[in-house]
Amino acid sequence: MYRAAVIATTPKTAWAPALQAFLNTQSAAANKDSCFTSATPTVLFAGALTGDLQAGVNAGWPTYTVALTAADGSGGGESTQSRWKKFQPGTALLSVNFNHAPARPAATDLSIAPSSPCGAAPIHVNATNGLTLRARLSDSDGDNVAAQWQVTGIDARYAPPDSGLAAPGLFSTTVPAVAFVDGASYSWSVRGTDGSDPAANPRRSFFLPSSLFARRPSPNWTV
Repeated sequence: MYRAAVIATTPKTAWAPALQAFLNTQSAAANKDSCFTSATPTVLFAGALTGDLQAGVNAGWPTYTVALTAADGSGGGESTQSRWKKFQPGTALLSVNFNHAPARPAATDLSIAPSSPCGAAPIHVNATNGLTLRARLSDSDGDNVAAQWQVTGIDARYAPPDSGLAAPGLFSTTVPAVAFVDGASYSWSVRGTDGSDPAANPRRSFFLPSSLFARRPSPNWTV
């Protein structure tokens, strides 16, 4: 199987479209007079087909044409009669499973507890008992999603793990207080993945942790 140039005319082309890229090769016993049996199975092609088709989709190609030929991967051997087969065109099928990556969460889908919804400017948060990061994730295909978290500025041992796949909705993770230093600046980001494709860009937010809101010292009185 090759990716081929576009078929220029119908119902037939005067000469076969040019072969552009080798995709895959399969072998099966067959001859002109035989009917389908277990010895002459349905042939399934894969190989480079999946990646090449995806590249075409990514590039926005308007069409994608494949050709079956007796030629090998280097384009030779088409005259080898043992490779000649009778195909049933009506049974040929190109099956594509489309998948959309989860949507990028909006800024309003992110929040920190205890604090307020995240925005473009850094916010002050009370990190005395750690911080809980929350994000609402969605997927246009209705697939289960998982949250991939990243907190910049903390030690790797406190990095929050990715969540497991679950129905789209609200996800959360908690980072312990020991991970933060009063007055330091941190950022966190999250993106969804459906197990096949992650969201294109994670949503990032900035915050300044401080424990002073909860541990304000008592005044000293002198008599």
